[in-house]
Amino acid sequence: MIRLARLLAVFAAIATVTAYGSSQHATTQSASPANQRAAIEHAVRKSGAALGVGPLRGFNIRISAVDRRFARAYSVYTAKLGLKHESASGRLVSILRRPATSWKVVFNGSEADAPPCEVAPVAIRRELLRYATCSSALNGASRTFFTPGPNGASCEIDLAPMGPTAEASCRVWPPVVPVRKAIGVTLTAKGHLTGICHGLLCMSNGPLGLPLLYGRSISLGPIRCTALRGGVRCVVKKTGRGFLLSANRIEPG
Repeated sequence: MIRLARLLAVFAAIATVTAYGSSQHATTQSASPANQRAAIEHAVRKSGAALGVGPLRGFNIRISAVDRRFARAYSVYTAKLGLKHESASGRLVSILRRPATSWKVVFNGSEADAPPCEVAPVAIRRELLRYATCSSALNGASRTFFTPGPNGASCEIDLAPMGPTAEASCRVWPPVVPVRKAIGVTLTAKGHLTGICHGLLCMSNGPLGLPLLYGRSISLGPIRCTALRGGVRCVVKKTGRGFLLSANRIEPG
């Protein structure tokens, strides 16, 4: 009899926990689409402010129909380049996940940056981004960014698939300097400086990327780049070999 009473108590406890979990799940699922989008926009704005992008606008939000714990947000930002009155616009790509009741940004990047593979399953990436490409040591990866101020540079770090090959390319070009004064350099994974260019030879249609604020760094594979007031410094992490690029010179080391 005592054993039966204990079993009934256990079943009652399980039923209570199950009912509570179902209630929480129902509460999460029953939030209106408008409220969900407002929460997503708030999370992206907060994340964008931490990145240093200006006020975001033009939100395009989509919640996954495959798994409603995932969402994607496109938004437009305006960034200051070079002199204070110079600016350019770019698109911020954000992937969010809702592990419980609140949305959390798990990836921010430019249109040129594929999210890490672990951020979301392939079916979710294909649904929300219209492509399944992701970055990893196997697939390769890239990161695009720009640094602020009168020595502001536009940079891209690329990591080749299936190997340690990587390079970082940076350019200082309009609107920071006129075309005739554009300057650029590329760092290889072995610490060699290649692709040094001046003037028109430096110009291309590279993506704007996301801002990298003074004192912050971004790493990909063996290479790390840091935004400094004197320019952008990119180095091979193991050896410290690299460059400092400013608006008027390239300094090895």
